[in-house]
Amino acid sequence: MDKLPFTVYAAIWHRRAFTLIEVTIAAAILAIGSAVILPRWSQSVERTRINNMRRCVETNVAMLRRLSVRTGQEFNLAFTADSAQMTIAPAVPHVLGDAAGVVDYADRFPGISFTAIDFNGNNALNVSLYGELVSVYSGQTLDAGILTIASDSTTQTIDLLAAQGKTSIPTQPDSAKEPLILESLAAPLVEEVIPAAKSESKKNNKK
Repeated sequence: MDKLPFTVYAAIWHRRAFTLIEVTIAAAILAIGSAVILPRWSQSVERTRINNMRRCVETNVAMLRRLSVRTGQEFNLAFTADSAQMTIAPAVPHVLGDAAGVVDYADRFPGISFTAIDFNGNNALNVSLYGELVSVYSGQTLDAGILTIASDSTTQTIDLLAAQGKTSIPTQPDSAKEPLILESLAAPLVEEVIPAAKSESKKNNKK
């Protein structure tokens, strides 16, 4: 078999390499692809972490509700804002949390915290002997059982009453309630003042 000329070998060798323009174009395509894909991938990871923490909180609360019914023990659950801690009283370290009753979700979900808590305007609730979530003050079933968890880029709301077949009604701020309270207090006073003013006016007219 005849050998190929040197120029043919040289051409084949040169075809194995990339030109500077080809390398630049490939690098530009990779950079553009990374700029588009990486943020979406990061957001997807954050959403997954948020969903996992939401399911973990819901599962833990449901477990404590079942434990309350089974043992006849009421529990107080207090959530700390701007952290990822739930405190159980009395503590049940053999079931959930440490000896002080603290469950720190930051151990499993770093960078995620409770940013808003609304249990009828409070940050704590009680689990009754019947496994219901009730107010720490009135003992009545909660109207609002809302937790908001968030990371740097993702936020999600947990409605703890959904497990009881209910939908939470967010607690109105105190400023929104004050006018109603003042109006209810002022109404009896107005009813007393107006007749008194009319009778005084009649007396003056007779004089």
